[in-house]
Amino acid sequence: MKALLRLRVGNPRTRATLRPIAVLGSLLLLWGCSEHEFHPPDSEDRVAAAAAMFADLSFDTLTWESEDERMFAGNLVYATSCRRCHGTLGLGETEYARNRGLEIPSLVEADWALADSLHGVRYRVFVGHEGGMPVFQLSGLSMAEVDAVSAYVLYQLRPDVLGPADGTDASGGSGPGS
Repeated sequence: MKALLRLRVGNPRTRATLRPIAVLGSLLLLWGCSEHEFHPPDSEDRVAAAAAMFADLSFDTLTWESEDERMFAGNLVYATSCRRCHGTLGLGETEYARNRGLEIPSLVEADWALADSLHGVRYRVFVGHEGGMPVFQLSGLSMAEVDAVSAYVLYQLRPDVLGPADGTDASGGSGPGS
């Protein structure tokens, strides 16, 4: 190796020495890129692995400077990670989903199963499900991002689309501080 470091690039002997190394490297690269079947992990395995990791997580340690900061962060995560399937208003009726034959639930239905559970939404975002929702923990969302987007869906998106449940103005709906 020390001899290779002392070789000069313009020297004909250097080129002759490096040529076999380059050929060997190219062969290794071609061998590594040869035809092979790609088998992604089974969605059930991914979901199970993420579910096992979620059990150990503690969202209680997260702090936000303000609920506005949390909602802003959640909006960003929703726009980049959720909107493609769930749509801007969370209705789940997107061309992306239709083209892929995905059945995407509306996040803003009045009787949505997770409507009253921040823990449930965090779990679903973190773990995904076998039906096609990505395992966002595996795709790189942090605990803070999972928390932010979950709170955004429950406390910002749903009230904005559905209106306040108790007849108050939009700012008087339920939320994390209520």
